[in-house]
Amino acid sequence: MNGSIRYLQTRKDKSAIFFKCLPEKVAAIIINIQAGANFNFSEDVLKNGLSEEQAPFVLVKKQDLPYTGQREKIIESLISDGFAESSAQDFERAENIYQQTQTNNQ
Repeated sequence: MNGSIRYLQTRKDKSAIFFKCLPEKVAAIIINIQAGANFNFSEDVLKNGLSEEQAPFVLVKKQDLPYTGQREKIIESLISDGFAESSAQDFERAENIYQQTQTNNQ
């Protein structure tokens, strides 16, 4: 399990964080919906992406983070802090939302 890719996520009403825990680093996608928006982050948003009306209210950041300690201990800590096991498919869907916001911001 030490060298395998692990996926984690946490969601709240107006935000979601997705981690792809690679052997050498963590790829992170952070999705924030503005407080005044009339929608929340939901399974529907994750599966179908953002509508044209929703996209202006969403900020998405994507970055790679180095491990600052032992990988497995960091993953265990994230899980104990409320992150749940996730899937490659959910991470790819979050990447699609990131791409959607980049297209709309150009």
